[in-house]
Amino acid sequence: MAASRERLMGYRRALAVRDLPADPALIVRESCQISGGTAALPRLRQLPDPPTAVCCCCDRTALGAYAGAATAWLRIPGDLPVIGFGNESFTAGRAPPLTTMEPPQADMARHAVEKLQRTMARPGSGPRHARLKFDCPMIPRASVARPGAAAPLRAEAAARG
Repeated sequence: MAASRERLMGYRRALAVRDLPADPALIVRESCQISGGTAALPRLRQLPDPPTAVCCCCDRTALGAYAGAATAWLRIPGDLPVIGFGNESFTAGRAPPLTTMEPPQADMARHAVEKLQRTMARPGSGPRHARLKFDCPMIPRASVARPGAAAPLRAEAAARG
């Protein structure tokens, strides 16, 4: 999927700008579904130096990361901040509400309609496959915080015996 490749390239560029290496072990390729996040999180947690936060390719994958975190007795965001992409309707109602990036659907639709109108007015004019990039604002919610900001759920599990 082109969008996933572009997001991965953006991740790598953001690291490079800050002179940080891109660790291939931290890039887990799974489906962009809840099951993908559920499968990916245990693999990340088993690394010798597991990540302290998870950035998911889409909101559904982030929900899977929530499930994987619960299975590992990790509290979001105190033990593991999570961010998604898409700002789907279910993201604000999660516990905790998911921080996400919001694609500008209205701007993308407006551009598509304008391009269609131009093409219909002058068939064959202009480039057929122009690449466009749109800024996606972050929607900050409660799934992201500084590490250690909340009491770990592991302690609660140990108290239950």
